[in-house]
Amino acid sequence: MVLDPLSAIGLAANIVQFIDFSRRLISDAKEIYHSTNGTSAENVELQDVAESLSRLSSTLISPLDPSQAAVAQTEAEIVKIAAASRVVGDELQAAIQSLTAGDGSRKKWRSFLQALKTLWKRDKIAKLRKRLEDARSNLSVHVLSYISVRQGQALQSLEDARTQYLEIDSMRLQRLETMLESLRNLVQSTQDITGEHLTRIDQGLRSSEHEAESLRKETTILKSLVFERMAARYSAIAEAHKDTFKWIFEPSRWPSSDPRSGIRFHEWLTHGEGIYWVSGKPGSGKSTLMKYLYDCSETLQRLEAWADGSRLVTAGFFFWISGSDMQKSQLGLLRQVLFDILKTFPDWIPIICLERWARSRHGFQAEWTMLELNEAFRRLSHLTIRDENPSKLCIFVDGLDEYDGDPLDIMKTIQNIARIDNVKVCISSRPWNCFEDVFGQDPRNKLYLQDLTKTDIALYAREKLDEVANFSTMTTEVARMERLVSEIVSRAQGVFLWVYLVTRSLRDGLINGDSLSLLYERVLEMPSDLDKFFEKMIKSVDKVYRRRMAHTFRVVLATYRPLRLLLYSCIDEGDDILRQGSVRDDFMSVQVDEKIQVVEETMRRQLNGRYRGLLESTESSDKPGVKRVDFLHRTVGDFLETKQMQDLLASYSAQNFNAYLCICKAFIRQAENFPGSVSSLEWDDFFECASVAEDELGTPSTPLLDRMNDVCHLCSPTEKDSLELVDEIDFKDNRIYF
Repeated sequence: MVLDPLSAIGLAANIVQFIDFSRRLISDAKEIYHSTNGTSAENVELQDVAESLSRLSSTLISPLDPSQAAVAQTEAEIVKIAAASRVVGDELQAAIQSLTAGDGSRKKWRSFLQALKTLWKRDKIAKLRKRLEDARSNLSVHVLSYISVRQGQALQSLEDARTQYLEIDSMRLQRLETMLESLRNLVQSTQDITGEHLTRIDQGLRSSEHEAESLRKETTILKSLVFERMAARYSAIAEAHKDTFKWIFEPSRWPSSDPRSGIRFHEWLTHGEGIYWVSGKPGSGKSTLMKYLYDCSETLQRLEAWADGSRLVTAGFFFWISGSDMQKSQLGLLRQVLFDILKTFPDWIPIICLERWARSRHGFQAEWTMLELNEAFRRLSHLTIRDENPSKLCIFVDGLDEYDGDPLDIMKTIQNIARIDNVKVCISSRPWNCFEDVFGQDPRNKLYLQDLTKTDIALYAREKLDEVANFSTMTTEVARMERLVSEIVSRAQGVFLWVYLVTRSLRDGLINGDSLSLLYERVLEMPSDLDKFFEKMIKSVDKVYRRRMAHTFRVVLATYRPLRLLLYSCIDEGDDILRQGSVRDDFMSVQVDEKIQVVEETMRRQLNGRYRGLLESTESSDKPGVKRVDFLHRTVGDFLETKQMQDLLASYSAQNFNAYLCICKAFIRQAENFPGSVSSLEWDDFFECASVAEDELGTPSTPLLDRMNDVCHLCSPTEKDSLELVDEIDFKDNRIYF
């Protein structure tokens, strides 16, 4: 057991004060002694000197813990010097006691040294001075060494903070760096350490240690709010096309007959309160607009005007029906919003997370519950209106219709959050009746996106077609080009997804050399209804691909969160997957990551070609093994789940095809082909799918489990215990994306 990391410096400061006092006490120089009340040497009594010496001597032992069995080497040296100084103190006190015996208690300080010379021999006094000088010299060496180590540890803690503390408040990190720099300068500024100097260092280190400990506790709590693939939905949403959606901040530019002239979102940002509702048809671009508003500098500028000098934070959440439980639940909503608020206002963490703050020294943090999160938001409601430091919060919540629960529950939660003083919420959803009844009653605080994007759609269509070289050669046919764009806008009915699909088809036509007349015919042949459009696309897939397409679509529909692109390369590799075998030599001969990259690129091309682009990779990262597969848009999944399409997919599928059994076989093949690639979460998926397949087929899943066990032992002895290849969360990339 060692000294308190900082009490060693405090002890050293006490030693310095004692040594300096004692040296003056036995000095030949005519130094002025000042008592604690400022009395000069002419008037101070020797008894006062004795009391001062006793007090200083007593400080040489008080910081020590008698139960300590061992101390670090440098600390041990400081303790030794303290003990030696204590011996000197005892000797001096004994001398004073002898000199003040009888009526000597009234003796003055000025006669002490002369009296001491009669009591001690001159060489004893000289040796005492030498002991004090040596003690001070040794103390300087060890204290400087000790402080250097402490500074190194503090700097290392700061380095750890840079890599571990997410996006912790940069001002606080700067403050720590400033503290440490000032301490470094304080030590280097003088070779002669005084008690006052050490006291300042002691206080500075204590402050920086306290600050660092607070940061560690804050980070522990912030990390407990993070969940798997926190930024996935945000990343999957397309960026707004250049120059689109700008009308939302510029309603005065449009004539009164234009529906954009009535939009009051900019006023809501600057002056409004409560809830603003963005509604729109499926595929109209609600999520893209919400992402644009969440990131837009114009949004921030208007919110800063609303804050009017108060502290401001924006937070948000993007519901995802295809994602994990956290990505489509209230639990995920509250955790992510609370994360972003506390990341911006870390001084709120000890208040809002009172119990967790007390436990955070131990590192482990239990899973958050709805009860605890609701209590956190209740405490938050008291902080936004503090007179000395008011704060304002604007929260963006996309896709209430993708919440996996009763819509009335999520609406109530949104309303409760919006009732907090200085908090307002911008939400989006499809125009369901339940949302219309609650959020659609105030025309100033809502918009219907499909009514507002005709100009955006025309701009998008022109620019996408202009990107193809052949289109630029048709610029002389301006009237026919405008007719084509006008037809796209008219038939789109405000649905950006339809425009995306149509322009993709037109670009293919341009590459094939189609004329404007043929392009116009293409548009006329495209059903304006999304479902009919999807059906046309699916039925146009080559017959040779239909079975694989149907199986893949049914697998995507069966999963409750997007599976990795790598897994889809293993679908339909044959029904002999359950036979005994060994890991294939051709896969073992190359690096797994290299093999994954090749396979993922092949699968990406297949998604674009065989499935008409209705499936896509949802991750933009180049890291091998992280890409996942999901529908181009939620409406694709909705369409494929209709009875008509379920019957069509069944007719394309192999007899007795079961999606869950297919997934299990694909996992086995993945584990065999790509050793070490099956993550712990995918193990959960495998066992869950095996259980469902057993229930649906009425046959035991034992052969599946046995084969997976065999494959894993062949591939990697430790795979079952350590399967965190791709599902670990990288906090450095975790900007709060909702």
